[in-house]
Amino acid sequence: MASKAIELVETQHEYEKGMLTERLREATNAIAQSDMERERLTEALGRLDMYLDSRGWSDVTGMNDAGPSLDQLHKASMRIRDQRAMNTHVKRGLDLRAAYIWNGGIHYDMARIPGSARGRGVDVKARINNSINQKYFFSQAARERREAALYCDSQPFYVGDESDWTVRSIPIGEITADYRNPDQNDEIWAYRRTWSHYPQGSANPETKNEWIFVNGFTDRRIPEIQWNGESQKVSQTKRIFGTPVNGNDGWAYGMPDALAGLGWTEQYRQFMLKGIAMSSAMSDIWAVAKQNSQAGADNASMKIGGATGGGQTAVIGASNSLSPLSTAGQSYAFEKGVSILANFATSIGVSIVALTSNPGDAGSSYSAAQALDLPEQLTTTARRQYHIDLDREVLVWLGAPEDIDIWFDSLMPETEAYRRDQRIALRLGTGLFEGEEAKAEFVNADGKTTVSKVPEGFLLPNNEESLARKDIDTDTSAASGGNLTPTQGSPAQFTGGGSGDQSADDIR
Repeated sequence: MASKAIELVETQHEYEKGMLTERLREATNAIAQSDMERERLTEALGRLDMYLDSRGWSDVTGMNDAGPSLDQLHKASMRIRDQRAMNTHVKRGLDLRAAYIWNGGIHYDMARIPGSARGRGVDVKARINNSINQKYFFSQAARERREAALYCDSQPFYVGDESDWTVRSIPIGEITADYRNPDQNDEIWAYRRTWSHYPQGSANPETKNEWIFVNGFTDRRIPEIQWNGESQKVSQTKRIFGTPVNGNDGWAYGMPDALAGLGWTEQYRQFMLKGIAMSSAMSDIWAVAKQNSQAGADNASMKIGGATGGGQTAVIGASNSLSPLSTAGQSYAFEKGVSILANFATSIGVSIVALTSNPGDAGSSYSAAQALDLPEQLTTTARRQYHIDLDREVLVWLGAPEDIDIWFDSLMPETEAYRRDQRIALRLGTGLFEGEEAKAEFVNADGKTTVSKVPEGFLLPNNEESLARKDIDTDTSAASGGNLTPTQGSPAQFTGGGSGDQSADDIR
C-alpha cells in the first residue's frame, strides 16, 4: 500500500515537473518570438489594408475619379459606428472632437432675428424654438450628433419641410441614390430617401421612396424622377441641407473623419492583446531551479513544484542553482505602442495625451500636455466654420437675414486674448489708426463679423483734437517717465517684468 502511495506521489511530481517545464518552454518561445511579432506588426502597419474587411468593402484603389461610392460610404459608416460603440479610443476621439468644437456653444445675433412683431411678419424665433427643430438641429445633443455624422458618415443630412417649417435629421443609411448634374458629376441635385413606414396597427412595414432636392438646387425641382424604369415622386415642400467633408475636386461624396485612422486603432488593439498575452506568459514562471542530479531535482520538485498559479518555479536537473528569469518582475512595454495610436490621434486632429487620458504620454513636454495646441486650434476653427455656414443656411431658410452674425467663443487662452487686446489698444494709442479699424479688430478677434458704428464723441488718442482731454491723451514728456494711462494697459503684462499676474504658470 505504501509503495502505491509513493508511486502516486512520484507520478504527481513528474506530472507537475513536466507541466512547469512546458510552461518554461512556452515562456521562452514567447519571448523569442517577440521580435518577430514586432516585425509582423510593422509590416501590417505599412500595408494598412484595413479597408478590406469581412463585409467585402473594396479598398481606396477601387475608387474612380468620382471618389467613394454611396455603397462604400454605407459600409464604412457601419464599420465606424460599430467601432465607436466597441473601441475605447474611437469613442474617445469623437467625444474630444465634439467637446473641442462645441465648447461654449454657437451664438447668433438674436437682435437681428425677427420675432413675432418684427421683420416680414415671420416669427423666426418661434421656428427656432420649435420642439422638433430643437431636438434635431438646434439643441446641444443635436449638434453632438451632427459631429458624429461627420465623424462616421462624412456628412449630415437635414430635411427641411416648408409645410410646417421643421428640420429633421436622417441617417446616411436612408440615402439610397442621388440625382446629379448631367454635366457635372460631382454636383448632386437631389437624394432619394428610402425608409420603412409602419401603418397604424400593423407590424409589417412598407418601404417608401422619396426624392428630395438639395437646398440651392430647388430651382431644378421636377415632379418625378425616372429610376430603373420606375417613376418616383419628388417632394415639392422639402429640401436637404448638409455638405460632405474631406472631399476632393470631382468627388460627389466625402470621407468620414475617423476612416483614415481606423486601421491604426485596430492595429493598436492587436498590439495591446499581444502584450497582455506576453505579460501573462512572463508571470507564469519567475525562475529556474537547477540540480546536479535527478534525485535532487525530484526532491526540489517535491518542495517547490507543488505550487499552482502564476509565479511558479521550473525544476530541471543540472548544476545546483536557482536562476531568476530576466523577465521576472517585469511587464510588457505597453508604452511603446503609443506611437501607433498617435497616428489615429493625428488623423482626427486631437492630442494623443487627451486621447489616452495619460499625461505621461506627453513625456517631458509641457506644451504637449495642454488640451489644445496650435494645430488642434486651427483644425477646430476650420470645422467650426463648417458649422457656422450650415447654421446660417438653415437660419436663412427659416427667415433670418442672410448676413446674420454667427460665431463661437474664441479658443485662445485668456492670457493670450489679453495680449491680443493690448496689441490692438496700443496700436490705437499711436493715433495712426481710425476708431473703426480698431473696433473691427476687437470684434473680429471675438469671431464676429458685424461691426457696429463707433460711438459718437469718440476721440482718437495722440491726436491734436484730444490734447485737451487728459483722460484720453496725457501729453506726457520724457521727464515724466512716459507712463501709460490705465486705459492703454501695460505691454509688460504677463511677461514677468511688469505689472499684473507674474506667476510661474503665466510666464511659460
